[in-house]
Amino acid sequence: MGKRRSWVALAQLAGALIVSGGSSSARADQTWRDKRLYFGDAHWHSCLSQDAGTATLGGQYESMIIDYGLDFSLQSEHAEGAEAGITECAPYLPLSPLSYSGETIANAMKQAADDHTGELVTTSGDTVQFVAFPGYEWAPDSRCWTSDPLGSDSNAGNDTPGHINYFFNGTSGWTYHDDVWAPGDGPSSLCAIGTGVGAGYYNGSKDWTDEILGQLIHQRDDPERAYDLFIQYNHPAASTDKGGETNHLAKWFDLEHSSTQCDVVQGGTACVQNQCETMRRAYGVTGVEWYARQEASIGSTQMHGDVGFPCTGNPAVDQFSPRCFHDQVHIPARFVTSRALREGYLLSETGGSDNHGGRRFAPDGDFPGSRGAGSGSLTVVQAGAATRPSIWEGLSRRRTYALSRLREIGPVHKGRVDFFSTEPSSDITTGHSGSVSFERGMGELVEADPGGSLREFTISAAAEEGSAGVYPLELRLYRVRTATALTTATDFPFWWLDDVPNDPGKLGELVGIVQNPDGSPELTHTFTIGVAPGDAIFAVVPYSDYVWVDDFYSGDETALDADGDGLIDPGKSGFLHNNNNTWARTTPIFVRAADEHAQVSPACARIAFQGSGTESLAADGGGDGGIWGDLDVLPVADPNLHEQEWNRWHFTVPDDYEYIDLGFLTEMDEDQIGHLFAVRIDGQLVYSGRAGIDHAVDTLTDIQNIPFLTTRGLHLLEVHMDDQEFADGDNDPDFHCDDYDGPPAFVDAVTFKHSVAATCFDMDPPFITCPVSIGQQCSTFGGTTASEPAVAQFLAGAVASDYVDPAPVITHDAPQLFPLGTTTVTFTATDSAGWTASCQAALYVGDTEPPVVSSFQLTPTLLSPVNQQLRSISVPTVVAADVCDPEPVITCSVTSSEAPVGLGDNTLFDIVFDDEEIFTQGTGFRKIHSASGEGTFSLSLRAERQNYFLARTYKTTCTATDDAGNGSAPKVSNVKVPGMPLPGGPLF
Repeated sequence: MGKRRSWVALAQLAGALIVSGGSSSARADQTWRDKRLYFGDAHWHSCLSQDAGTATLGGQYESMIIDYGLDFSLQSEHAEGAEAGITECAPYLPLSPLSYSGETIANAMKQAADDHTGELVTTSGDTVQFVAFPGYEWAPDSRCWTSDPLGSDSNAGNDTPGHINYFFNGTSGWTYHDDVWAPGDGPSSLCAIGTGVGAGYYNGSKDWTDEILGQLIHQRDDPERAYDLFIQYNHPAASTDKGGETNHLAKWFDLEHSSTQCDVVQGGTACVQNQCETMRRAYGVTGVEWYARQEASIGSTQMHGDVGFPCTGNPAVDQFSPRCFHDQVHIPARFVTSRALREGYLLSETGGSDNHGGRRFAPDGDFPGSRGAGSGSLTVVQAGAATRPSIWEGLSRRRTYALSRLREIGPVHKGRVDFFSTEPSSDITTGHSGSVSFERGMGELVEADPGGSLREFTISAAAEEGSAGVYPLELRLYRVRTATALTTATDFPFWWLDDVPNDPGKLGELVGIVQNPDGSPELTHTFTIGVAPGDAIFAVVPYSDYVWVDDFYSGDETALDADGDGLIDPGKSGFLHNNNNTWARTTPIFVRAADEHAQVSPACARIAFQGSGTESLAADGGGDGGIWGDLDVLPVADPNLHEQEWNRWHFTVPDDYEYIDLGFLTEMDEDQIGHLFAVRIDGQLVYSGRAGIDHAVDTLTDIQNIPFLTTRGLHLLEVHMDDQEFADGDNDPDFHCDDYDGPPAFVDAVTFKHSVAATCFDMDPPFITCPVSIGQQCSTFGGTTASEPAVAQFLAGAVASDYVDPAPVITHDAPQLFPLGTTTVTFTATDSAGWTASCQAALYVGDTEPPVVSSFQLTPTLLSPVNQQLRSISVPTVVAADVCDPEPVITCSVTSSEAPVGLGDNTLFDIVFDDEEIFTQGTGFRKIHSASGEGTFSLSLRAERQNYFLARTYKTTCTATDDAGNGSAPKVSNVKVPGMPLPGGPLF
């Protein structure tokens, strides 16, 4: 099976460092106070290395855990030393008359790492949970080490460039035979002869370095190897190699001279060897060690290589002289940890002690002695927890900074530093307007316009918790770009970071500095500077001097315990080191331009390598679901055009995604073994497999739902394919860059998804047609219900179609009750990919039906005797009903058939309506007190008439009006005042 990214590690990281989902503002608000920092030694040796016999394995762990209170370690035993006469290493390897094998030594290293991982130790009130990673240091000059069973060893030549550390993410899945010895298993005698005549310095050793790195990358990506590797260039600025003859700067030859990257576009300029080696370094190397003191030394004129003869001007002769090589190449570019940044490399800053002496080793006359692992320089990692997966994730994602001393010896002050850039909400990386800002931190990429962009960078620094009198002196912001001069040096080694007049080079361009005049233990500042693609922006924080009491040496520089009885000798006290000045240097934030902004659907984002300049019919609508009409691919290897084992692509996504679908093609190889094919994003493995074994050949492959957390913003996709077979201790293939003869391969598309169920190949919205607008009579209080047959038919009348989804889901925003008037209904069709399309139609609700007033009768209906007195009238409840309006307005009027005249009683009113005296013949229509369509009023009428013989009639009329203005038919009830009858006639 192919090798995919570990979901456990991603989940642990996401929980602590990354805010997933919609808003990322929480992360932007974080500072170092909210982020968990872990301190470790990323380079140390024990007696498992042939030149560190005094450093017991147990003692080195005690030094880191007990003496210095560290959180993790990266062990780096000499790989060549495993065959150079190791006969003892306490407490894991007892004294033996014969040398231990490399496998036994590796097992001891694994056992020690497992024993101390998870160990809890409380020091100074702080509980430390330790994490250990095993690893090796490969010196390219290891070819020149010879050994015999009795344990003697010698170095036949030192004229070879540099060392490489590589660390395993655990203790299982690897052996010394198959995973350690193979990279350097070469003939020592040939190396010795070559370097003896100078031939190995320029050619063979550089190639050997490249081959070791090629083997390590192959192992890291090989799906048959169940581990990950962290590859690190170590002590690149060290002044001399083991024998004191060769400057380590030689190892950076290709970093300085690879002025252009490989032209990886088909039809472009073919890769030459050093360009391909540059790609190999860019793809493989994660970190580089930084030592403040060594860079200060390189900044002076006193530490340059002096081996060989001065330059003659004849390249055929001068290539064999290290001195000439240094004079021409390295003196103009001294600050080596920034030179790789100038070349565009994404390197993290790490620190390690490189301690060989062991814990509590203080011989008389050798002040300041050895301090053990954990002293000198440290790596600080942002991670979610003190576990192997989480610490490893922080390391490999370059969430690091280095702490290093500039002077003296002793523990490094554990200064806390945070460094980040906040993407503005309108930035091009967001992919849509109005989104909240979010943070990009150490080791991450930010996008800039090709012509440059303004960007904010925030540095927060604080003293170690619990420390007194130590504070960040200042915050320094540096920028390195292709044209940055790193050439000017000073004869004063400790002025290397200062503002020396007419000295603009050094670490890079100092673009911002804020000082701390008050000595505050915390200091934060946000700088706004211009950046352009290719820039690397990093922070440097010097801390104030602090006093450290030596626990090995007394004030007279003699041992505190000279007699070895375990007690401090009488009259002695610890030497006071009062100028231990710690510097922090962060991994940069890297500025790049995006080769492509992702195509975005509601559920997914997809990159299809548009503009890559390469096409393939095999990718058109292929097995990954296809992008209709897409022919663009990212080529990986094609021996028919040029030797191309690598390709890179910058892309931007607008959100956080949890899964990846990967579409690619690899053709059948010639030996049926299956060539290695690997895809990484930001250095993290997405997938690796072998053609014909882990995936089909000559077929566009679609691997779906790979768990991989991709955050919003700019990222780097790297693809690697090599034609090596299963390299192990019995098979040492040639890993030079100029021998690729494997099959062609390409990546067709990469899709980023929020969920496993997301459908992503559909990039078009559906089509929708709305029903015709209709009108409807009000049918219930307030309007018309959606369940009315005609309304239900209207709501079901939208029709949708889609190119891919046969049945898009149609929804609408119609209310359950349509009120009077016009309601606009929006109909939306959603396809299986989440795309939507909408249309609108109107439904008008009218009310033309008047309300109905029920009949009512006033009592009494006859006012007698006629005595000019007011009589109270009983008014029943007047009821009005309406289909639509639950509370129609009821109005009533009372009218007399005669005007009031006041006969007999001299009163001018005969009607009292709701306690109001009416001085006219009638009240006119008045609104009565009502609720829910029912109401009444109070009424008094006078038993009076104008004509003795003629009757008077009081007429009460009630009507109702609904909200639509419809009026009801009137209902009437009469009350009479009788007249006197004519003689013999009826009563009127």
